[in-house]
Amino acid sequence: MRYTVIKSRKIKASKSVVFDNISDLTNWQHWSPWACLDPNMSTNCRRDYLSWESKIMGIGNMRVISQNSNNINIDLHFIKPFKSRADINFKLEETNGSTLVTWQMDSKLPVFLYFFKKMFQVLIGRDFERGLNRLQYLSETGKVPVKLKFIDEPQNISGFKTTGISSSCDMSNIADSMRQIFSILNTKVAAAQIVPLNYACFCDKVKITKEIMYYTAAAIYVGKDAEVKGLINRDIPDHKAIKVIITGSYDFMGDGWAGIYAHARGLKFKMNKKVPPYEIYLKGPHNTDNPEDYVTEIYMPVR
Repeated sequence: MRYTVIKSRKIKASKSVVFDNISDLTNWQHWSPWACLDPNMSTNCRRDYLSWESKIMGIGNMRVISQNSNNINIDLHFIKPFKSRADINFKLEETNGSTLVTWQMDSKLPVFLYFFKKMFQVLIGRDFERGLNRLQYLSETGKVPVKLKFIDEPQNISGFKTTGISSSCDMSNIADSMRQIFSILNTKVAAAQIVPLNYACFCDKVKITKEIMYYTAAAIYVGKDAEVKGLINRDIPDHKAIKVIITGSYDFMGDGWAGIYAHARGLKFKMNKKVPPYEIYLKGPHNTDNPEDYVTEIYMPVR
């Protein structure tokens, strides 16, 4: 079963800069949406060839097979977790000092994954979006201003009390939706005279093929249950969790979530279905002005 994934991004940089960041595979360590998910990944890299081996991201290799000023073609091979290959093409179009990058992958799923075609397209598409975001930062500013720190040893997390607002949104509109819901939450929390210890967001459910996320924006606090219309009280029990610490703008939150799921899957942790995954905002717009200084922790409850 063949499938195709295509994503595009307009980057405010010359085509030559974008071209070099893509065609020279030694630059992929800075913007690849997969390399950032495992700091212990073993790689063998030169300008036109890259191979990797990782407990988290599997084993594979890629080679630039042809290129000109407008196109870069790459032959991609996956060895683990299952064997497959893909044809990768980057198309570059320059207009008025900006470059439109179109990233396309054509591949074929093994027979035993036939029914997961749509899910694969969505998940790979999300990876491409993360990669194009990182490529944009690198090409426009010369850096990708984010750090990911993975803590794979399950931590003992004490239970806590929250009050919040549940909502849902298209995954492409997460930032705008959460901004709006947190604004409403702040107003209601103030009306209830609650002093938050911190703020969190629970990923209650994700419909991957429909690209819809259900979430609860919440304030963490101590005291009596909030009695305000529209607020949902929730007592989170003691639990164990692995986590990732993200230092940088919310533009890179997708990297953290992709990473925590990859680590849970690659290290074969069993999920604790009684507690949904969640993020806590140690530093954010509520206490710092520079997005590069934001600090967010994402927790994946495990058994």
